[in-house]
Amino acid sequence: MIQAISTVIIPVFIIIAFGYFSTALHFFKINEIQFLTRFAQNIALPCLLFINIYDLDLYTVFNINLLLTFYISATICFCLGVLGGYYFFLKNITSSIPIGFCCLFSNSLLLGLPITELALGSESLKSNYIIVAFHAPFCYLLGISVMEILINDNTKLIPAITKIIKSIISNPLTIGIILGFSFNILKINIPEYLDDALTLLAKAGIPIALFSLGGILTQYKEKVIKFIPHSLMIALVSLIFQPLITIYFGRNIFIISEQELKSAVITAAMAPGVNAFIFSNMYKKSTEIAASSVILCTILSIISSALWISYIK
Repeated sequence: MIQAISTVIIPVFIIIAFGYFSTALHFFKINEIQFLTRFAQNIALPCLLFINIYDLDLYTVFNINLLLTFYISATICFCLGVLGGYYFFLKNITSSIPIGFCCLFSNSLLLGLPITELALGSESLKSNYIIVAFHAPFCYLLGISVMEILINDNTKLIPAITKIIKSIISNPLTIGIILGFSFNILKINIPEYLDDALTLLAKAGIPIALFSLGGILTQYKEKVIKFIPHSLMIALVSLIFQPLITIYFGRNIFIISEQELKSAVITAAMAPGVNAFIFSNMYKKSTEIAASSVILCTILSIISSALWISYIK
């Protein structure tokens, strides 16, 4: 069993390791890695989301109970992260919000999709794409809303709301999601040659993004030791509590199918993604903690992912 699970997880982390050591050994400069990151996040991954949402049979796979199971669990973990960061470490509520965001924003796209596909097969990804479709909009909406409300008084609430909406709809991933849903719902057919071109771009998205993630992590390796206690708390919430809460809600409250639950649990069990660092950097708060948590939790998720896959299978 362990060998079977390792064949599922290790290829993903090998690509991350290639990115890390290629950058650490100066085969790639960090600005070249940043270029690859922009290509993945602004072009390839939006194409991936567009194509897969466009091809979904929404009437079959859309399940509000699945979304409630996943996102209520994620919201609870956001609250746990904020409270834990405040009471145990920082004693400052706005600086603790990025810690909550790390617990909220599991790496559903770069780690969740390939690990779910390898563990459960490509057919299982239909549930993942529904979760991913709402992931960035929901998480950013929650994180930005809480932060803006706390750092602005009531007289600045309207500008804060405007900023929240602008931040979300200007994200290329969100644009890909919106276009995918629009073309799907309106039954707009795209030419076969365009579909093929977008599919080729989409196939490049995950491997390039994983490689880039490894390269980006080299910038923050010195932060890991200093913030290990903070990162371990984030790991506990994001790698253990979130999938546990997801299982509870999926089996006892909202009652989703086992196939949907497996996709939700694997997604919930993923480490915080680079978006956690991006969010903290937006507000210049707890950036070192966010960077540390991405590194440490990604490493720990090799073990935790194997355990969760073993459990749900």
